[in-house]
Amino acid sequence: MKKILNFLTLLGVIFSASITAVSCSSPQSSNVGNNQSSNNDSQYSEFEKLSKHKIFLINLDDQNVKEFLNYVSNDSNKIGAELPQYTIDKSSNTFTLNFSENKNITFNVDYKVQASKLLNTDSIGEIDLVDNFNNLYDTLINKYYFPKEIKEYKFKQEEIINQTYHYVDKVNFNFDEIYDKSSWDDYYLKYFINTYGSVTVNFLPEKRIDKLVDQEIINSFAEVSTNDVYEYYSNKEGFKSNYEKYKIDAKKFTTYYDRDSQFCLKYEQGFWGFVNIGKNNQTQYDLNKITFTTVFNDSEQVENQKEIWTEKIKKIIVQSSQCSDDDVNRYLEINIDENLRKYSVAPKSDLPKIFNPFKNILKGNLTGPIKAQTVLKNTYLGVVPWSTIYFKKQGQTYYNKTQIIETISKVNDYDVQENQVMLESNSFSGQGELKVSFVKPFMTSEDYLFGTIVFKLSYIGDNNILETDENKFSYDVWIENWNKFLSLSDKADMYFYRTITNTKINKFYIYNTLTNKKVNIDLEQKLNVKANSIKNVFALNDYSILVSFEDINPIVVNLTVDSDEVTFTKLDADELLIDDVQDVKFSNDNMLILNGTNVLFSFKNLQFSERIGVSGDYGEISNYEIYDDQVIYATNKNYVFYTVLNSNILHKVNLSSALGNDESKKIKFILKNNSIHIFTKSMQNTSFWTYYRYDIDQANLKASNSVIGLEYNRDIDSVFVDNLGNVLVSSVSRIANNYYIFISSIKTVDDSNKDIVKIFYTLSKTQIKNNTHLSGSTGMALLKSIISYDSVENKVYVSKTIFNRYVGDVYIYKVNQVIAYY
Repeated sequence: MKKILNFLTLLGVIFSASITAVSCSSPQSSNVGNNQSSNNDSQYSEFEKLSKHKIFLINLDDQNVKEFLNYVSNDSNKIGAELPQYTIDKSSNTFTLNFSENKNITFNVDYKVQASKLLNTDSIGEIDLVDNFNNLYDTLINKYYFPKEIKEYKFKQEEIINQTYHYVDKVNFNFDEIYDKSSWDDYYLKYFINTYGSVTVNFLPEKRIDKLVDQEIINSFAEVSTNDVYEYYSNKEGFKSNYEKYKIDAKKFTTYYDRDSQFCLKYEQGFWGFVNIGKNNQTQYDLNKITFTTVFNDSEQVENQKEIWTEKIKKIIVQSSQCSDDDVNRYLEINIDENLRKYSVAPKSDLPKIFNPFKNILKGNLTGPIKAQTVLKNTYLGVVPWSTIYFKKQGQTYYNKTQIIETISKVNDYDVQENQVMLESNSFSGQGELKVSFVKPFMTSEDYLFGTIVFKLSYIGDNNILETDENKFSYDVWIENWNKFLSLSDKADMYFYRTITNTKINKFYIYNTLTNKKVNIDLEQKLNVKANSIKNVFALNDYSILVSFEDINPIVVNLTVDSDEVTFTKLDADELLIDDVQDVKFSNDNMLILNGTNVLFSFKNLQFSERIGVSGDYGEISNYEIYDDQVIYATNKNYVFYTVLNSNILHKVNLSSALGNDESKKIKFILKNNSIHIFTKSMQNTSFWTYYRYDIDQANLKASNSVIGLEYNRDIDSVFVDNLGNVLVSSVSRIANNYYIFISSIKTVDDSNKDIVKIFYTLSKTQIKNNTHLSGSTGMALLKSIISYDSVENKVYVSKTIFNRYVGDVYIYKVNQVIAYY
């Protein structure tokens, strides 16, 4: 309403000015030329027709009236016609044309408004253009009183394009120029409208591209994706609400190259305009194009090699992309993983992708020095023989570098290369320490170890000879036949044996190698048992044996050094007859007896405690051991049981998955550090002993992938586990008429992802010789070898006792071999 009042006020001002300029009391007349053609009917008819319309003039004066008359007369149909005379009456806003014969035509006049005065604002604001300008025209017509003919494109109009966002934001209307004058109405349109001159209308399309992006995008890169645009601007302050209001979809953005090869972005769904992407049409550098991806640190510096690698990576990128160091620092994030020895380079995540001159990710490997201590963490090499450290050639002793490297590699599961290792003349001290230096190989770009490590080892020296003690006693070769020979104790150096004479009467002897005395003991008389009722004798510990009978329970006999005096204890088994004793094991105060009914009888301080039986589903007991009150026993159906005497604790270890259903397998085991170390063969390798370990706390069986180097056809005599995790296995075998010692050294490993053992060496076929009564003799017998630890000399050795009947003499050999020095 206010604008209408302003418009009317404007007309009033113009009207007042006209009254002041021209007198209204007497009509003004003017002679316009020769009146000879004034009666021209055609001209008269034209003016008469026009008089029926209100005529709009800028002002009611001679100039404007004459312009009107000339405009009419210039019509091709009226050329040559003489203009009529006229009079102006400003008081009535009319002018009258005077023709002959009193034919007069009067025109009603209204005043034109200058187009620029139609608008009272610099911009008419946002207009929803939809797909055309109708809403703009309607606004100008209805709100700003523009001639309605603008909607019909009657006047000249010029659309002005925004040079940044490429949409129309200005329209210039020139109401003095008519596009088409072919029709009568259009020809005289300029006098039928109330507006003259030109005006430029400023406005903004309500849906336009700069509501979705701004000029910042010009600095982006031509290869930017529409998803990247959406991701950035939908979260940018000032744009987020627009994206929500118009429900902007990333898929509706379109990128294309225009005819000038400019990369452009627009949005569909009625949004006006587009925007150029990429200043100077620049493109992002693709980091994937870099093919040289392995970065090598050739400086031999370990402590700060992360910085060294980083600088080398930057240099590669600068040279490949032609970008500056500042660009790399500003736009890229370099991640170094020293543990995996890998790196990655990616555009920084806190910078918008569309403004980053780099795209994609560069990944590669890092090589160079590795601190030897970080990968070779197991510095104890286990039990190592002399041949691993040295070898001799032409009388000279040299370091066995190949064997040393193989041992270090095996212990650490790391492939140490020989060209990385340097040994000095004093590298091995001979006291269980081996100093190894790791250096950079010549001409390499691969990883290499660097630094010095002092390895520990249990050393078998070159003086590892067999120590053999020989003792001899005589017997009646024509009367006595051997039946049993027992080693009572390493401590006692005493041997108990039984003979059966031709008269079938048992004779029992004790022979002491320290005093070289042989004592006959009449057990039948001393125990008051029937003649020939003794079935068997078993060694217990120190100076004790267990004697079994056919019809009474066993008796434990305590012997006396160099005397036939004995003391004995009859076992009370709660009226249970233990008459078929197969084997006996003793540990401190606990004793186990295995009888022929597949039952273990437990005794505590020689008092019956409990029975341990195995159901037929698990087979028969084939082997067992006792450690204080802990008992392990195996069956011929590949089960191993663990129990604690007089408790409800029972672990059942099923080896069938590893061993199959073969019931003839031998099983050897030992208990150490709450683990059962088990030796048997496997389905994968039936020719050698294989190692298994059962963790009692975790109830978990771990199977090794490695054999221990000892043939399965040889019996394992003894197993020893030291505190360093070494497992030592001994076996003594007779081949032809000679005896040989077999020793295997094993290092257990706790890493569940790898094999649980490392085989250090197998010392095989060490012949027991240099004695005429031992090698090549007949009638030899072997007592099982026992591995022991000498805490005074800090060494592990294996003892074997061998005896041989030779004519009328018995030779007893106690052979000691040092396995390792600690």
